[in-house]
Amino acid sequence: MPLHALQLPPTLLAAQGWTSVQVVEGPAVRVLAPLFAALRREPCGHSWREPVLTCETAVEQLRAVRAAEQRPTRIFAYVAHGTDGTPTPVACAALSMRVRADFRHDGFPVCARAFVHPEHRGLGLYAHLLSHRLAACHASLGPRLRAIHLGASDPLVERVVAAHRGDLHFVKVGEERLEIAGNVYTVPDYLAAAPAFLADLAVQAPSLHAFLAEGEGDWAQLRPGLAGHAARDVRAFVELMDAIGVMP
Repeated sequence: MPLHALQLPPTLLAAQGWTSVQVVEGPAVRVLAPLFAALRREPCGHSWREPVLTCETAVEQLRAVRAAEQRPTRIFAYVAHGTDGTPTPVACAALSMRVRADFRHDGFPVCARAFVHPEHRGLGLYAHLLSHRLAACHASLGPRLRAIHLGASDPLVERVVAAHRGDLHFVKVGEERLEIAGNVYTVPDYLAAAPAFLADLAVQAPSLHAFLAEGEGDWAQLRPGLAGHAARDVRAFVELMDAIGVMP
């Protein structure tokens, strides 16, 4: 069922002949099928591509995508509705409450995979997908939210993430390597720390506060002095970076 509509500019909706773009959580296979088909054709660093490539039907692909996540994950589809009522799936995205299923700390969700259908790129949709998932993080975690992780495998996505402004500001914290369908991709890692978490770190570990608030410092140099820190928040952040696989 639709949750709500993305808050898109009326001029964009009118130009595309859409009345709205609805957010659907746990979408039916028929909604995801055209998106999976497009992803299958596109060589990229999207980690869903491997399970999509190895399965033939959309039912099998969705099952494989969920298995590949290996953590509780919410999947959203974004469905445009034309002026004649025709629905068109234009994008999908995921949100996980933990970087890994066995990660023991609460409050560190992941804006995980996202994919905009090639026919609907260049419209600025990704920024709205990001805003929707950030709002979902706030709604799910409230004051327990500490920091949100996001990996940007596409340069255009990276520019949107780096330019995002609001109460959450993304800072590049390093890179990780992912192997997708036999190809190795270097993926920039971004984190957006909640204001309350930053305020705690300003007292507990000023160097980590500067790293997350302004991107100052280098993680390889910071980590040795933070491992085994007395503050639980600092230890949790070190474990988060290790779980992500941020390269030194």
